[in-house]
Amino acid sequence: MRRPCLFPSSSTFALVSALLCSAGCGDDLSSSAGSLSGGGATASASEGASDSASASDSASVTASATATASSTSSASASAGESDSATDAATDSGASATDSATDSGASATDSATDSATDSATDSGATAATDSSDSDSEGTSTGEATTGGCSPGELGCACLPGDLCEGALSCEAGTCVEAPPPSCGNGIVEVGEACDDGNDDELDGCTSACLIGPVCPAGTEGCPCQGGNTCAGGLMCSGGVCVAKAAVCGDGMKQAGEDCDDGNSQNWDACSNLCKLNSFASDPCGYLEDGVWLNIDYKNAGSVYSPAWSYSKTPGFGEAQWAPQGKSWPEINAKGPPKMSNDPIGTVADIGSGQWLRIMFGLPTLQSYESATVCITGRSISVGSSVTVDLRNPALGLCGGQVMLSNSWQVHASGLTMPGMCLAPGNNFQALQIEPTGGSGKLGLRSARITLHKPVF
Repeated sequence: MRRPCLFPSSSTFALVSALLCSAGCGDDLSSSAGSLSGGGATASASEGASDSASASDSASVTASATATASSTSSASASAGESDSATDAATDSGASATDSATDSGASATDSATDSATDSATDSGATAATDSSDSDSEGTSTGEATTGGCSPGELGCACLPGDLCEGALSCEAGTCVEAPPPSCGNGIVEVGEACDDGNDDELDGCTSACLIGPVCPAGTEGCPCQGGNTCAGGLMCSGGVCVAKAAVCGDGMKQAGEDCDDGNSQNWDACSNLCKLNSFASDPCGYLEDGVWLNIDYKNAGSVYSPAWSYSKTPGFGEAQWAPQGKSWPEINAKGPPKMSNDPIGTVADIGSGQWLRIMFGLPTLQSYESATVCITGRSISVGSSVTVDLRNPALGLCGGQVMLSNSWQVHASGLTMPGMCLAPGNNFQALQIEPTGGSGKLGLRSARITLHKPVF
């Protein structure tokens, strides 16, 4: 039974099929083989085979198969018919073979050209599509490198070596920032400070946090250099603490108003390290040194006045005593007598009489000045009295003062010239003698002051 000839869509195989049909289509198997072979070649060309050699091979194989089918068909025909038909079939087969060969070559060329053109067109289309796709991706305005946005992790750094968030730029690439390293002297993410040391009291702690400031060497702070502290402090357990107050060591400490480094009670800073507010004697001389005083108020004899001394550690009654004595004493010429005067009890020293305060200064090294102040009045209704104040041990070195005769206690004094009271001399005196005016002195008190002495 003969079936209608099927023509593949490919032009090459249409030609082959036409040739086969002209010789008479064969049985189902031959027709199917041709049709399948043709279809394969057509599919190969349509799908854009990239290489022309593949298309040529397919076309040759198809042509060969077609020729074989044609020959088989002719042979079958000759088997059922006369010898004349055999010759015709033979001729027809030869003709079909030649035709198929020619058709195969033609198909090869056609397939080659078609495949090449198709592959070229397909490649061009793919290239165009790819180009278009790239253009579309770029047209959005987002600069990418292989799908990696600059500034993001693992991507190129932004201009200026910048990265997004906490990332850092290393060798042109954004990477995770390394964890902060406290103590390297660089303030990093997560650190409030980094001074490169582990001093907990310099404002930045060893954990790189803001901390207290405690200057080394000051009170309550670490010792400077391990064992040194500021004045008045000592290093104890690595910390500077206040020393126990020692008055006279020259360092003002807690509980002291002052400390001038000496034990003199007569200067601006007392021997108790308190600020001095000096009192004054009756003549107005400051009590800023060592002094002794005699007072005849209520005394029973010119040899027994009331004695008093400055409260100066290291210089008291014993330091005023003359050689061979334990305390100062009175010597007199006349002798003077005691009198009850309108101003009270006084030592009555008349003309030609004198009274001496005997003392020594063996431990005294020096002094700034020496003053003498006497109180009393002239025992006369007519005139005042002139009184000599001198040291007989030094040739009566000294001077004069004058007291009024009014009925009240008067005070008069002088600054002794030079060193009229001799430092280091252990036997000397202050001689009090009326020499002018009424010539009669009612003596109430007498004071000798050595201002700012060194002893």
